[in-house]
This record gives sequence, C-alpha cells and structure tokens, in this order.
Amino acid sequence: MTDLTMTRERPNDTSIARRAMIDSQLRTSGVNEEYVLARMLGVPREDFLPADKASLAYIDRAIALGDAGHLASPLFYGKLLLEAQPSRDDRVLVVEDEDNIALALEIVLESAGYRQERIAEGTGALERIRALRPDLVLLDVMLPGASGYDICQSARLDPDLASIPILMMTARGSAIERRKGLAMGANGFIAKPFDISELKAEISRLLSGPQTLGAGEPQG
Repeated sequence: MTDLTMTRERPNDTSIARRAMIDSQLRTSGVNEEYVLARMLGVPREDFLPADKASLAYIDRAIALGDAGHLASPLFYGKLLLEAQPSRDDRVLVVEDEDNIALALEIVLESAGYRQERIAEGTGALERIRALRPDLVLLDVMLPGASGYDICQSARLDPDLASIPILMMTARGSAIERRKGLAMGANGFIAKPFDISELKAEISRLLSGPQTLGAGEPQG
C-alpha cells in the first residue's frame, strides 16, 4: 500500500519560507526563545492546508478553511509555545477532529510537559478514555461519530471513569451550550478560538486536584 504521507508533492522547499516566518513574524514580535523557534521551524504548516492553499502556509495571518475553521497565524502558535511552562508529566487525551485546533493544543500540552494523545472522532473515544485513564480529557463538542455531550455523559455514568476531569471545547460558546456541557458532567467549558491564558488556567485548575462536576457554571 502506498504511504500517501510520504508521496504528497510539495511544489517548493518550504525551509526558506519557514526561516522568513521566524525572522519577520516571530522575532520581530518578541518571540526569540530558541526552543520556540526550533519547534516552529519543524512544523510543516502546509500539511494542515488543502493543496490550493498550501502556498499561503507561512503568511502572517490566519487562513480560512471553510467549514473546518481556520489555521491560526504563526505568531499565535509561537505565543502559545512561549507561554507554556514545562513542568508536568500528567497525561491528557485530546478528542478533537479539527487538525489546526489539535496542533495548537499539542503545542501547549507538550511544551508544558504534559504527555498527550489525540483521537480525531467521537467513535471509540469512550473506549480510549477507558483504556488510557488520562489525568484530563479535552473534549470537543462537535465530533464525527458521537457528540462530546454523549461521550461526557457516558463517562460520568461509568464508575471507573466518573472522576476523570473533562474540559469541553466548542466554537459555539453560548451560555446555553456551556450549561448543557456542565449538566452532562463536564468540569469546565471553554470556547474556541481559545484565549491562551484561559486555556492554561483551566488545564492547571483541572489537574490540580479533586474536581466538582459542573464547576464554573455561569450564573443567571
């Protein structure tokens, strides 16, 4: 069987574009730490774009992906990486179907010292939670195969999984959606696109100790 990841054609060597991105977008905006620059230099942004937009991979702004959302700017990811504080060894399961969001979460989690694993659809997510027993689940609401709400509710009905913290994520961050997620048993709820400080604070809170289901439910 042909390995499509190895045979995908790239019209040009992107190393020059990546270097230009670092020099003109990251360094000029105060992102100069070598571990950040090395990580950004190694990320093939074009792999997260359709072929007709691959040439835009290293521009200085977000790239719209239609119904799939967008790929954030290089500076956004650079600042995510810069603000992460390496210190922990907790294990986090990311259940997220959008590659660009999963990439942002990977940068934050791995740079902070968290071990992370991703599953890209709702089907099989509950079984993976049961097998992995993560310290935290970052769970998208809109997933192929099964919704995040259903996965969260099923986890709470399983005595072996009931105590695992769950942070739900959605692009529809209304108070109604938030209340629904918390009612299903989530420990927190965060809207996409993420505020970096809020995301880090929620991850830290949920990994800091025993949680109360529905904590942080909005008032009114």
